[in-house]
Parts: sequence; C-alpha cells; structure tokens
Amino acid sequence: MRTLLGVGMYSVDVSIISEFLLRYGEKAFHVLKTALELSEEYSVSGKYTPGDFDTKELVRKLREKGIRYNPTQLLRVMEREYGIIETTYRTSTQHWWSFVNKEAVIEALRIYEGGEDDVIDDPELMVLDLQVKIVDINRILSELKRLRAKVKLTLRDKERLMDIIINELPNIASIVKNALKYSERYKDFILKFKLLIKLANDVIVKMKLDKRVSLIKSDALNDVRIEVDNEEL
Repeated sequence: MRTLLGVGMYSVDVSIISEFLLRYGEKAFHVLKTALELSEEYSVSGKYTPGDFDTKELVRKLREKGIRYNPTQLLRVMEREYGIIETTYRTSTQHWWSFVNKEAVIEALRIYEGGEDDVIDDPELMVLDLQVKIVDINRILSELKRLRAKVKLTLRDKERLMDIIINELPNIASIVKNALKYSERYKDFILKFKLLIKLANDVIVKMKLDKRVSLIKSDALNDVRIEVDNEEL
C-alpha cells in the first residue's frame, strides 16, 4: 500500500535544527549532512524523485563513509519532534523524506561545523537564541486559533485573551524587536509573531461583535416588553 503525503506549510528555523544537533551530537550531524548531500546528488542528476532523499540510499551512503548506523529512529525524531524533515512518499520497500527548510539545514550545519565563530562570540545573539527557544509561541498561536474558531466567547475566554495581550505579548514583542536585527536567522519566529498579532486582533473583533449582538438582542427584547406592556394597558 502506498502513501503519498504533502509537504507542510510551516518552516523550521535554524535554532531548532541547532538544538537537535546539540542534543544528538555527531550521529545527528552525520545523518543530517549525509541526507543533505544525497538530496543535492539527486537534484544534480535531474531525475524525478518523490522527495529529497530516501532511507535506503542514506544507509548506503553512510556505510560508504564507514558509519554503520541505522538512522531510522533518528529520522523519526527529526520528523516528529523537531519538524526538520517530513515523509513525502512511502511504500512497503521505500521511504522518502523532504527537508521542510533546506536553507536552514545548510546554515545550521555550517554553524555546527564552526563556520560562524563570530555569532558564537556575540553575547546578545546567544541570549536572543535562548529567549526565542523559551517562548512557547506555538502554544499561544493554538490558543488564539481556538478562540477565533469559537461561536461565542465565554467570560473565561475573554479573561485569557486579556492575559495574553497584556502580560505575554509585550515580552514577545520585545524579543521580536531584537530578532529583527537578525531577520534571516529568526524569520520563522518573526512570521509566527505577525500571525499571532493578526489572530489576537481577529479575536478582539469577534469579542466586540459578540457584545454588539448581545446589546441588539437586549434592545429587541426590551422593545417587545414595552409593546406587551402597552397592549395590557
């Protein structure tokens, strides 16, 4: 049975890939770099492939380098925990993967190999990296999407919206302000912040519309009561 899967909409940034490399070390580096090399070979060949690289050829290429390691488990981690790659084609004998953001992979590998010593020596950038990692912007995006999708906001929903806007957004905005100095490095984080602002605005508009509808219904109910009272008189 064949399964053909589509490419995801969201990109992974350099900091996430760097975190993966730091966590899993040399094995992760060799698997990721070899997968990238394989994808470039396929690209140069001009032949159609259902993804950037496949597991079978990745294992073969790793063995050519003297690395006898089955990368299957690590590939799953790259896909499910970090979103660095995703399955684009699978059969009983083949498994093809594609990079979600190949440029970010190239940059992260370059940094890991020591090609960006000036960045490592930049204290502001090191702190900014930590701030971007610690902010759970995906959680806030999910919350705002949930609020926007609701038919009617409860009092608890409105209180949560106020908490996000007053207590969480200012801190994130401060981080984004610094991240804009390195816009290419933090492109994914900045795009998510823009989406966050749009969603928050949408929920505020929804909240105001809910209030307006409630007032209209209240006025209409009062009019009915007045008419009934007049008829009784």
